Amino acid sequence: MTTPYLFAFDFDGTIARTFEPSPSNLDVREAYRRGIRSVFGEKGAETYKKIGGLKNNAPTELVQRMLDADTNGRLREHALSLLGKGLIFIEDPLKDITELLIAEKLACLESEIGKEMPDGSIWPKQCEGFSKFWGALQGLKQEGIDITTGIVSSGHTDIIKRVFGLYELTEPDIIVSEDEIRPRRHPIEISRRAKPGQLQMALLHKEWLELKSGGTRVIGLSQKALSTRDNIVYFGDDPYKDGKLAEGARVTFGLLSPNGNVPLLNEGQFSFRNWTEVSGILALNAAMLKEGVFIGEVLGLPSIEGRMGSKERL
Repeated sequence: MTTPYLFAFDFDGTIARTFEPSPSNLDVREAYRRGIRSVFGEKGAETYKKIGGLKNNAPTELVQRMLDADTNGRLREHALSLLGKGLIFIEDPLKDITELLIAEKLACLESEIGKEMPDGSIWPKQCEGFSKFWGALQGLKQEGIDITTGIVSSGHTDIIKRVFGLYELTEPDIIVSEDEIRPRRHPIEISRRAKPGQLQMALLHKEWLELKSGGTRVIGLSQKALSTRDNIVYFGDDPYKDGKLAEGARVTFGLLSPNGNVPLLNEGQFSFRNWTEVSGILALNAAMLKEGVFIGEVLGLPSIEGRMGSKERL
């Protein structure tokens, strides 16, 4: 029986360069700025600037920051007027305003996807070498290595699928986006629902284990999750949001840093400038994957303290 591996990824800035402007000078940050102005008005735009802008927040997290800064309630009142003046929020202000913001943001971004750039490429451009890397993963799968791919993103499932289609790449096996998090009632704390909180990674891990068990409920899920951490690697471009997420989950982490500016990384973490570098490592060590060596060793890292090494699992 082959050892299963989970390759998990952030999306924005890790797979797609959505923080770079489109031909219409739109990117994720600008879409949020416009969405904030539409939902909260000019005062909201001023508040957004005062609180430091997006800061790589999930939509719910950003709206909560805006409401926390809304000392006189005017921003909330402006958003309420969009739903119908004098109406009471159907559920709660945070949820409803978040839905408004997402709708405004997507209205900006959706028409930009696939537009041709001056250099003949399409927006959003891929992060360098990603197609080659993704193709290498599919090749390893065809060689019999049990690899599942998953996305953990504060973005949106439809956008992610659309961009993969644009790149003519096989869709990820599992996507856990903001769209899967918002409908959930628990946990209540936003710090647990948004990166570097563990909810998205926990959901991805659970869905992966269920996928590997043929879609049936996994008995002893907690123990199974502990024993499979060595088989998981997570890639992202934010050393705090993504790095801390991986650290909390106790999984291997790869930081994409195209400019080479890398903070001090923790145990079980590494950095790379482009996806071609990771493709090369996997090609060089494909035999180790076939042998079931834990993913950190494949990538040249020591075992993370506090989790099982590959020999301990035997």
